[in-house]
Amino acid sequence: MKALGVAGVGQSSWGPTGFGVVGSQAEAERVVAALALKNRMPDRLNFVIATGRNHGARITVA
Repeated sequence: MKALGVAGVGQSSWGPTGFGVVGSQAEAERVVAALALKNRMPDRLNFVIATGRNHGARITVA
């Protein structure tokens, strides 16, 4: 992903999950398309585009 210009790249500690942080939906779609073409393993890879939660936790006291 770094070669595709993704600045924020990481991997989960408990599984084969990688992630990248990009600035827009269009950029995410471009990166996913490039990765899908490069890897060509549709039965082993799953790409998901998600948005971040742009606020902290909310605690409600009943």
